[in-house]
Amino acid sequence: MGIKRILSRLILIYVAFAAGALILVTIIVKPLLIRSYSKSEAKSLYENAASFSQANCLLYYAESMDQKRLLTNMRAYSGYLHADMWLMNEDGIIACAVNASSFNLPKKFNPTDVIKYFDDNYYNTGTFYDYYDASFISVIVPINVRYKTCGYLIMSESIASIEESAYKYMDVIYEVLIITLAIGFVGLCIIAFIFLRPINAMLTAAKEYSSGNYKPQIPLYGNDELSYLITTYNFMAERLDTHEDEQRKFISNVSHDFRSPLTSIRGYLQAMLDGTIPPEMYEKYLTRILNEADRLTSLTNSLLDLNRIGSRDFVLDMSDFDINDIIIACAESSEVQSLKKNVHISLLLTSEVLKVHADKEKIQQVIYNLLDNAIKFSKPDTTITIETRIYGSKKVHVSIKDQGIGIPEDSIDKLFNRFYKTDLSRGQDKKGTGLGLSIVKEIIQAHNEKITVTSTIDVGTTFTFSLKLADEELAKY
Repeated sequence: MGIKRILSRLILIYVAFAAGALILVTIIVKPLLIRSYSKSEAKSLYENAASFSQANCLLYYAESMDQKRLLTNMRAYSGYLHADMWLMNEDGIIACAVNASSFNLPKKFNPTDVIKYFDDNYYNTGTFYDYYDASFISVIVPINVRYKTCGYLIMSESIASIEESAYKYMDVIYEVLIITLAIGFVGLCIIAFIFLRPINAMLTAAKEYSSGNYKPQIPLYGNDELSYLITTYNFMAERLDTHEDEQRKFISNVSHDFRSPLTSIRGYLQAMLDGTIPPEMYEKYLTRILNEADRLTSLTNSLLDLNRIGSRDFVLDMSDFDINDIIIACAESSEVQSLKKNVHISLLLTSEVLKVHADKEKIQQVIYNLLDNAIKFSKPDTTITIETRIYGSKKVHVSIKDQGIGIPEDSIDKLFNRFYKTDLSRGQDKKGTGLGLSIVKEIIQAHNEKITVTSTIDVGTTFTFSLKLADEELAKY
């Protein structure tokens, strides 16, 4: 239904365009053509009049040609050109005249009026002081003998005959225009077929997408901008389908991570109420209940962080601060945890003071999460290296490298997904929520920066993220 509507609109627009083109040709081109043709005809008429005057009128006034001979020549010339010819003396008397038109021959004109009619121009269009009852083009040629004006040769031609000639050209223009419009219509049909077919496929797919089915893929019909749009459309549908799967997994993971501690808490409390657990064991199981409650609190806080950071209303508290201070503070706060596994933290900092422009609290959260992960998955008696470097882009690159279990290659792309845990990490991250790296990525992306990860199984993992240098730091480079 949508394609039919589009096609009918295209045809309607084209018909309106064709009608408009015909109207414009009639209103604009036709008068312009008549005006141009009239001017060209006036020039030709003047040249003929001048030629006749040179060959005949000068001889007549020089008394080398009699009036009868002149009249004969005028009749022949007038019949050939279909024009009126009048020879007017300087006193306004018509000495000799031939009318190709049906109007009576004039006898006398006021010479001043005649000269004024042409207004210092060689031609004029009008009724010649109402002598004609229709428009005529008239030209005037002065006849000079021995530097004295003896008379004037006036030639007039009906505008109607000129318009008739112009209309013949208009017929050709109309024919060309109609042929062009017909070819254009065929071209429109071909273009409509080429473009409407993929659009129809997109509309069909869009109906499926709107109903929640993101599986259909739109076939490509070429290698142009429309094909690029279809490719983008297919990619969008694929991402939406993936997002649907991720959303289902997310809900499943949230439910599972909430249900496990709640089940434990309920079980312990029920056992205490039933008397299954004796009073002397209460402290032990209350401690477990407290640990499970802490897990729930941590999970809830992480979810709230993700929701807040990912929302449009989230605003970073940007300021200039020393990144080295944050790194040192995080290393010191993780010292107890690292000593339990006999893991050493090494700092390779670019300078004593290295100021960046970012959200201090959020960047501290990023470094702490990455360092906590590094300690959690490091092997005993190994070293974690935190390093800062400044590259050509004038940005700080902070890397946290461990010598741990590593990450499988097929898991690296999924590492920042919410609740995702690799099979290698599950045994060592029983209390983790699987949201830490998601929060880290959201924070870095909120800064318009990037975070990357490289890893090798049983060798270690390196997380690297970039930050913008503070203006005062940039001035040093």
